[in-house]
Amino acid sequence: MEIEGLKCPYCGGNLKVKEIEWADGIVECSCSLWPFLSNILILKKDGSIRKVVSTIEKGKPSKAAFFLLMKESISPFFAWCALHKVSFFATMGFWGYRFWTEYTRFRFSSSSFLSFAPLVSIIKGLEGDILDFGCGTGHIAFFLSKWINVKRMTLCDKNFANLYIAKKFFAKDANFLCIDGNFPLPFPDKIFSTIVLSDSFHFVEAKKTLADELTRILDQSGTIFISHLHNRDKENPISGIPLISSEYIRLFPDMEHKTISDGTMKEGLFSGKISLLESEDVSNVNSFLLILARNPSIFKEYSTEDLLLENLKNPIINPIYKTKEKTTGFIVKRRKLSKLYRKEYSDVEDYIKKDAFIYKRDINARKKELFYKFFLVDAPDGYK
Repeated sequence: MEIEGLKCPYCGGNLKVKEIEWADGIVECSCSLWPFLSNILILKKDGSIRKVVSTIEKGKPSKAAFFLLMKESISPFFAWCALHKVSFFATMGFWGYRFWTEYTRFRFSSSSFLSFAPLVSIIKGLEGDILDFGCGTGHIAFFLSKWINVKRMTLCDKNFANLYIAKKFFAKDANFLCIDGNFPLPFPDKIFSTIVLSDSFHFVEAKKTLADELTRILDQSGTIFISHLHNRDKENPISGIPLISSEYIRLFPDMEHKTISDGTMKEGLFSGKISLLESEDVSNVNSFLLILARNPSIFKEYSTEDLLLENLKNPIINPIYKTKEKTTGFIVKRRKLSKLYRKEYSDVEDYIKKDAFIYKRDINARKKELFYKFFLVDAPDGYK
């Protein structure tokens, strides 16, 4: 994505490169100077930006990155690990907030991820560029990259540390912007054909502003997938600022829509198909999927058969398990999970077995059962 095609979210002025050398530099508009750090454009105003810009101007981009990583994770140990050759699993152990450590480490087998996974059967057949908004540390982008060229993707998040980790481990060649979804987006009109928000939209305060902006930047036949949306009428331990389904839908008045519960989507991963022909009543579920489309022909049935086995990159034993190697295999035992994680993902103990023995021959054969019982997950290099 060309920087010159973007606009400042605060003054609306055109952005232009002031100075960029390799992956670091300064971008400017009529109101501000903005950091371009480790190939991540930061368009978010807070008290640290001036210091970051000044540090980059002094020729010390690594120091600027360390400062932001430490500030946004509350941990100098996390910042050091992020800047060095340390695994994703180990790095996230120093984040300083146990739930986020567990959320990111075990994301590939969480119910919020599994309810998104069937959507790849739709998205992989769509053309054009993709926006992953509120991308977190990049798990969704990695999953999509097994079918879609990551260079078509733009990842946005409010947290620089999340984006830095996403770039390091999950989607190296994507475009990255650190922006606040409560303000106008910097993109030109109709630039994306697919927009994905997974477990993020309910955390945005100015939802109407963001909805209008997402609609503006979506092309004439595009689709928005908002997965794991929290329902205000039901308890969610980490709820954000949720609405009810009719209020979410009201934010997108000119779009065709369908709502489907997370449970139905997750079931579709195992049954081998999902149907988008009819909306589901989601008034009594904790979380659900909202699909908004300009082209209603997208609402049909899709095959999800063997989806978790397609285009495998780096299958590993699910890090939610501790392992002990034996001659013929591994003893695996589920890690002790925090009360908050077990409350947010109350079904985790239903489908993640407490312990088991996995044979090496089955791992080497990439046996289907190991993936669909989540003893194995596909993950990027350096994950564990």
